[in-house]
Amino acid sequence: MNFDTKPELLAPAGTLDAVLAVIEAGADAVYLGGKSFNMRQHRSSYNLSESDIAEAVKLAHDHGRKLYYTLNSLLLDSQIARLREVLAMLGEVKPDAIIVQDLAAASLAREICVHLPLHASTMMNVHNVESALALKMMGFTRIITSRDIPLVEVRRIGEGSGLEMEYFVHGDMCISQSSQCYLSGILFGESSNCGRCMKPCRWQWRLLTERGDVEFAGDTEGFLLARKGLCLFQHVPALVEIGIVSLKIEGRMRTAEFITPTLLHIARPSMHTLTTRRVMLQMPPIWKSSSHAGSGSSPQRRPSATPDRMGSICQAAESRVSSATILPSLS
Repeated sequence: MNFDTKPELLAPAGTLDAVLAVIEAGADAVYLGGKSFNMRQHRSSYNLSESDIAEAVKLAHDHGRKLYYTLNSLLLDSQIARLREVLAMLGEVKPDAIIVQDLAAASLAREICVHLPLHASTMMNVHNVESALALKMMGFTRIITSRDIPLVEVRRIGEGSGLEMEYFVHGDMCISQSSQCYLSGILFGESSNCGRCMKPCRWQWRLLTERGDVEFAGDTEGFLLARKGLCLFQHVPALVEIGIVSLKIEGRMRTAEFITPTLLHIARPSMHTLTTRRVMLQMPPIWKSSSHAGSGSSPQRRPSATPDRMGSICQAAESRVSSATILPSLS
């Protein structure tokens, strides 16, 4: 292993202030989104206007950093005209890459802003070499791998395709394979694949029989659907060894006050282990939820983002949930 070859440390930003904050905290690159077509659409005070995007790109480049633009929601025919306008804008402001999920965005980017590299969003769920090679033929230069596949597969995809590999090392974990979840869309008509996820998996739930009785062993109330947060900073050397070129932190809807301690207290010291061979891992007080070094699905008592909601799961038979009907109680 060459410990002198350090991977890129990629941080999220949801506002222009956050862009500057994560750069000053030591991020090598920043990723952000505009007001449409990305996977974080709920909070109107987050995501950047077109003028702010241009300023953010200039800010990053003036500091010698890179900036990636997320254009990674699924797209409808009615949105293609607006998509063309966004791609034309990106062609002018020149971010260092565009992160996409929908192949329409990739195809039109090759037509409108061919000079901009394409990165395959984790939402594309790339988990084999053949898929990676197909994307390479379309002009993709990097794959943001699924958080649900083992590192040996990540290495195989990278070596077999010749594409750069980017890997999430910190943040929330979706309960669904590569975030392909339909729960929010089914319950509320707010599609997670179009950036509108209500995160019902992060709410508190009660597990009941159809009679309303609790007849199950183990936890029957709490954050039953939530997965533990991801934290892989102690494994940075292993990630570098398999060829990961970019270590990604999740959290574009987080405040700068939340993200910068991640960089200052965890990410940068962990990168230092590449030369010192020592793990320096200390969680600052801002983290109250549990985390884990992997992608397990153990429920946690208090996830990092917990709305004040409650729900119940009904329709059970013989003490086992069968075709469970989820009935959220929002009162």
